[in-house]
Amino acid sequence: HAIGGGLGFDPATARRTFVIAATDYVQFVLLGGLVERIRRVARGVAIQVVSPSRDAPWTGLAGGAVERLLAGDRAGPVPSWLHRRWLFRDHIVGLLRSGHRYATGALTMARYLELDHIEALPIGAIGLADELLAALGHTRRIVLTVPHFLIAPFVVMESDCCFTLAQRIAKPLAELLPVKRLPLPFGPGDVRIAARSEERRVGKECR
Repeated sequence: HAIGGGLGFDPATARRTFVIAATDYVQFVLLGGLVERIRRVARGVAIQVVSPSRDAPWTGLAGGAVERLLAGDRAGPVPSWLHRRWLFRDHIVGLLRSGHRYATGALTMARYLELDHIEALPIGAIGLADELLAALGHTRRIVLTVPHFLIAPFVVMESDCCFTLAQRIAKPLAELLPVKRLPLPFGPGDVRIAARSEERRVGKECR
């Protein structure tokens, strides 16, 4: 349901390309299932995925260059002309290399704040972890900021840095790489991802 052509759209006979803007995290979670479904019901449809603008992710929708933006609400106020359909819900966890001295046992607040941190900021200027920490009167030391989520776990493998990221991407990566997932000491943090467009096709619930 992340794509659609509005009234009169017949997936069985459609011949077109949809342009979707999404971060690598959202691509990681959704694209496999989306492509497989499209292959089954809309063989003439292709998907082109582009990266959203970091500072103004809605601009592609306004100009018509992008038909769907798949993202959360944390990039600033959402324009009133956008319509939303919730896609899924997630939460954040910590990631350390398996051999790190804090990779076993609880990741306490003292340990978390002692660590150097990697932050991924494909959209916006501040991460969810920093917002949650600020509400508690804490700050963490960020030593590396990257524009993509998928590169940071490989940096974690070769350093003593901590990377805070969403569970739906952390779990499969921890099964493939020598890294360890850890619950955060300040709550899981709610991540909600929605599809946004100018069409009035709106959903209400997160899965």
